[in-house]
Amino acid sequence: MTANPVSGLWKVSVSTVPCSTPADPPPSFRRGSSRGLSTARGSQPAARLSTTRFRRGRSVSTIPAPFSERTSLAIKIQVRQNESLEAALRRFKRQCNYSGVFRLAKAHTWHEKRSDKRRREGRERLRTIQRATRLASQAASGQVARVNKAKARSKRFGSRFGSRSSSSSSSSSAS
Repeated sequence: MTANPVSGLWKVSVSTVPCSTPADPPPSFRRGSSRGLSTARGSQPAARLSTTRFRRGRSVSTIPAPFSERTSLAIKIQVRQNESLEAALRRFKRQCNYSGVFRLAKAHTWHEKRSDKRRREGRERLRTIQRATRLASQAASGQVARVNKAKARSKRFGSRFGSRSSSSSSSSSAS
């Protein structure tokens, strides 16, 4: 039985969702941690799981803030006039998809092995390289005028996620 990794994401306000990369999720988010002590299956030492220090009878916690408190970079959606809430929610989900919030939430729901992390980051690098080569080849052939990154990002939010134009090169594989 696997829980949905992004089910708790909708409890956050519709107007703001954190999209900054969290440093390390607190032990309560990790699978296999039990009150800061390393478990039989845990691959991290107990010192890394619990970062609480004791000073003069008081405990000083150095655990990073929970996911909902990190709002340095936020996705904001304003409901337009005569726009249904469902349409605004669809736009919100799309922007979360583009910014990688879902990917981050899924990655930080449980502990990720080093080999899996290396493979995931390699796939992300490959996607970035393929996207850059595809745009460069389109710009060289004159199909797409070269634009700066900010304009390209704003255009991307207007189109459907995952849809590709028929003029894109067939040599790049989807991951």
